[in-house]
Amino acid sequence: MVPRTNKPDRSLFVPGTIFLAAMLPAALHAAADCTVRSGPTTNALVELYTSEGCSSCPPAEQWLSKLARAPRAAVIPVAFHVH
Repeated sequence: MVPRTNKPDRSLFVPGTIFLAAMLPAALHAAADCTVRSGPTTNALVELYTSEGCSSCPPAEQWLSKLARAPRAAVIPVAFHVH
């Protein structure tokens, strides 16, 4: 019987590192080409995360619905239900 060691398996470490090192210049070049400009007005992104059994979630969802329907709110509401 061969004794077990607590050393991690490094069989994929070197190839993975070489791959990441090879891809880094391309990723940096792509990031350098990205330009973002805001227009004269901006919108606010409002994220609501709700879960089952949350007593304050239904009122928060109602508030977010009203906010979404408000004229000229300049708000982008997004709701995520987390299980």
